[in-house]
Formats: sequence, structure tokens, C-alpha cells
Amino acid sequence: MRYNYLILLFLLMAGACKDSNPLVYKASVDTNEVRLSFEQDTATILLKTNYKWSVTNIPQWLTVSPDKGEEGTERISLSCTYNMSDEERTAELYLQAGEAGQPISVIQMRKGILAFRVPDTIVHEQASTIYVSVNSNLEYDLVYPAECKWITPERISPDNWAIRISSMTDEDIRDVPLVLYAEGCKLSDTLYLTQMTKLRHTRQILKHFYYAMNGDEWYNNTNWLSDLPFKDWYGLYDADGDLVQVFLTDNNLTGEIPDDFYDLMDLERLVIRNNPLSGTISPKIGNFRNLTELDLGYNGLSGELPDEIWSLSGLESLVLAENSFQPVTIDYSNLGNLKILDMASLYVTNPLSPGIKNLQNLEWLRFSNLQAYDTLSWELFELKKLHSLMMYECNFTGPIPLQIGNLKELTFLNISGNLLTGEVPEEIGLLKKLTGLYISSNYLTGEIPAALLLLPHWNQFDLRAILPQREGKSLTLPNQPPEL
Repeated sequence: MRYNYLILLFLLMAGACKDSNPLVYKASVDTNEVRLSFEQDTATILLKTNYKWSVTNIPQWLTVSPDKGEEGTERISLSCTYNMSDEERTAELYLQAGEAGQPISVIQMRKGILAFRVPDTIVHEQASTIYVSVNSNLEYDLVYPAECKWITPERISPDNWAIRISSMTDEDIRDVPLVLYAEGCKLSDTLYLTQMTKLRHTRQILKHFYYAMNGDEWYNNTNWLSDLPFKDWYGLYDADGDLVQVFLTDNNLTGEIPDDFYDLMDLERLVIRNNPLSGTISPKIGNFRNLTELDLGYNGLSGELPDEIWSLSGLESLVLAENSFQPVTIDYSNLGNLKILDMASLYVTNPLSPGIKNLQNLEWLRFSNLQAYDTLSWELFELKKLHSLMMYECNFTGPIPLQIGNLKELTFLNISGNLLTGEVPEEIGLLKKLTGLYISSNYLTGEIPAALLLLPHWNQFDLRAILPQREGKSLTLPNQPPEL
């Protein structure tokens, strides 16, 4: 009995001893902050714990493997998806082992950007400086082959470089790759800088143009791609070796105008009219700063007309008629040198906006087939050099303004097929040079002015283009019964 009592006492003492030394939960990691790149990246942390553990607060863009386990030492892998945003992503993970815990901060960099803002560049043989912009949110360097001695890059701001280029004397072409490099990042970008003679560059552009426009099928391609001067190529004209004029009207050019064609910056006249072209006009048309004549009419061009076309302030003739452009809004502010403007059969949203008064040198104007539903604004009749005015089937409304008498140089007037109302004003008799008049198919009423019959060229007018109006109505000659 006494023996059993001693055993019981021993067990009680052992239990008391055990309770007096409870388990101390321990959990440690080799780092409490993990940084990941914006790409798909992985990092590991080393965990030591004396109890089973788990990781919580894991966001969707982060994978933790394993995310739970037993006591001991464990390597935990943290893997992120690609960060497509412009902001850093952060997560506060929590490692729990019994009553012990450890926070772990995870930071993923924002999306990395490292790219040139300009395309591959060609310069000519003269010494020059080009300016290159970079789009980046990283620390980077610009590197290039050490053996290239003809360029000198200079960083003029964090994301802008001046590339100084020496003149070329013994070669006709050379090039160099410029590479953006960010240490520790997989991103890079390369810009190829080529220096060549202007003659070689022009021939290269024309060769590309010839094949892009199906040159073998042109009606006339005499001497194209030959070594002869440009003036001997059909449709081309040069000045001191520089290509200044392209005339390829009615020559079966097909396809889209290639982008590098707009690098022919010496062009003064460009006429590619009445060919089955397709595609759009590039914003690079703004390169043609010397252009005085642009005629791309009667083709199959489409898309949005680039705003750069309205910046060609030297233009004297602009013909875009009979294409399939999206609705066109004209900016007249820089077109003060225009003498000819032909926008026939285009959907022009603002044909007679107040800015048209800037066209004080305009002599020839045509709009047709518009959805205008607007009146003939007085600004139009301030263009006193006009000799041909054609705005037929444009849905213009209201009366013919009295200011029409201001157009003393007018020889041809066609405003037929509109929705004009009221009587023909007496002031039309002031147009002494008028040889052609078309005002039929409107809602005009009454007699035509007697002064019209006294114009020097009245006997050349066709009454069928004057008298008949809509809904079976008709203007009348002075003293003529209405039924006639």
C-alpha cells in the first residue's frame, strides 16, 4: 500500500514539474521584407519554428509555397504575377506558429518602362545633331559599340539625349545600334541610327514606293529604279539633284502609300490623282513643309484625315476630292496661301466656318454632296479673289446673301441642288465676269433680276441650269407669266 502511494506521489510531482515549464512557441525568418521585380519573379525566405505553422493574408497576385507546415526548418517560395499597373503592389503576410507570429512585407515594383520614344532614324551625310527622348521609370544607361567614333551621345536631361553626328566623307552608308540598358532588369530597347547620303536615301524610298505601289503594272514606269537622274524617271522632277516634284496621275498606282515616302522632305508638288489607291494618309504628311501643291483626289483613300495636313502653310493647291475619308473638320487658320481647294464628295463638317475668311487668296473652291443644313455665311463672300465657286448638293438653306455682289472676279457659280429659299438678289447682276450660272433645284421663287439679263455673257447661260426649282416650281424671266 505504501509502495503504491509513493508511485502516485511521484507521478503528481512529475506532472507539476511539467506544467511549470510550458512550451515556448518560436518562429523566425531570415528576412521580414521581400522585394520582387515587376515581372514574374520569385524569392525565398528561410523559416525556423518549433510548432506547426501557416501563412495568411496572401493576395491573389502572390503565391506562397508551401503556405503551412510542421515544426522545423522550411524554405518558403514567394512567386508574383506580372505587375501591369503603374503602381507598386504591397502585401503584409502573417506567419503564425502557435502563439508566435511574424509579419512579412512583400513589395512588388511597378511596371517597368524602358523604351525610345522615336523610331529607327536615318540622317544624311552632313554633320548634325538629333534629339532622342526615352520613356522610362528605371535607372538606365545608353550604350553603343565602343568602335563607333562618329557619334557622341550627351544626356541633357534624365530622359532626353542629344546625339551629335559627324559628317560622312568616305562612305555612303553606316549605322550603329543605340541600346537602353537597365542593370538587374530584363528590359532593353534598341534604336538603329543610320547615316547615308541623301541620294541613296531618296533612291531607297522610291524603290520601296515602286514595289509597294505595284510599279511593274503602272501604265508608264519609264526609267524607274535606274541609275539615271530623277528628272529622267517618269513623273519625277528634281532641282540640283533633290527630288522636288512627283506627278503620277492616271497611272494605275495601287496599294497603300508606304510610311517612308513621307520622308521625301524636299517635295514641293505631289500629285497622285485618279489612281486606285487604298489605305490612309499618314500623320507624317506634316513632314512636307515645302509643299505648295497636294493632289490626292479621286483615289480610294479612307480613314481619318490627319490634322497635320492643315499645318502645311505653304499650300497653294489642295485637292482631296472623291475619297472615302471619315468626317473631315477643316482648320483654315494656316491655309492663307491657298488658291485652290477641292473637297468634292467629302463629308466636311464645317465647310463655311468663320475661319474660311482666312483664305483671302482663294480663287477656286468646291464642295459637294454635304450634309450641311447651314446657311451661306457672309465670310464666304469676303473671298474677293474667287473666280470659281461650286457648292452644289450641299443642303445649304436660307436665302442667297446680298454680299454675293462682292465677288466681282467670279466667272463660274454653281449652288444648284441645295435648299435655298427666297428670291435671287439683284446684286447677282454685279458679277460682270460671270460666264456660267447654276442655281436650279433649290426653293428659289419669283423673277430672276433684270440685271442678270444685261450681263455681258448672258447669252452663254443655260436656262435649264437657272430656272427649274424643286417640287415642279420655276423661276421666271422678267415679265414672263409664272406658268411659263
